[in-house]
Amino acid sequence: MSATSVKRIRYSPRFLLGLFFIGFVFACEKTLEENPHQKEKFQMKAGAVDSAEYYFQPDYTFQKIIDTCFGYRDSLLIDLNRDSIHDLAVIWTKAVLSLQISCCPQDSGWECFPTLMDYKWINLLNPDLQIASNRIDFSGLSENFIQPLNSNDTINDNLNWSSFRAQYIFRGSNYYIEPTGYWGNQTHFAGVRLLEPNDTLYGWIRINPYSTFRVIDFAFEGGR
Repeated sequence: MSATSVKRIRYSPRFLLGLFFIGFVFACEKTLEENPHQKEKFQMKAGAVDSAEYYFQPDYTFQKIIDTCFGYRDSLLIDLNRDSIHDLAVIWTKAVLSLQISCCPQDSGWECFPTLMDYKWINLLNPDLQIASNRIDFSGLSENFIQPLNSNDTINDNLNWSSFRAQYIFRGSNYYIEPTGYWGNQTHFAGVRLLEPNDTLYGWIRINPYSTFRVIDFAFEGGR
């Protein structure tokens, strides 16, 4: 009985590398097909909730709460990612009377005389949080005005981001000649992002500044 001969086939390293590459591409395509809602890294769409880990609907309409120093003042504290730490405060301040001197210590920077102010703004409480906004110079002052994003606008690194603490949606006064902001009387989105050591997380807040002032809902990414 004759021995069966075995022929060995030798593959070149280039051929084996090509097979590995084809298998890798196929595996990636399969993963995307199995996860059609997989979120894109480092961006979010305004109004989108499918890519958000945290979504809340406070639907809060601001009230005319009498404040000794400001006339009317109301605020809404927001915790974007449910870590029990407030990340920002949305504030409405409207003064229709003279500000009391007791509220304006010397060199405080406040106007301590009769004035009419109507400010709708966001105060950043988290030092690692930023808002998409533009810096505007006017009447010897310089302030940040929040960009009004529309539904499905992309929120990513291409926007102009600022960690300046006070950023305005609307600002009006009978003393300064000021821009009132970009929002008008329409509902828009404020883009926010949190800078973490190994990640950048994005989110949005839907706001209608017209008449009274209303925070409708907000969404935020989870960690990747």
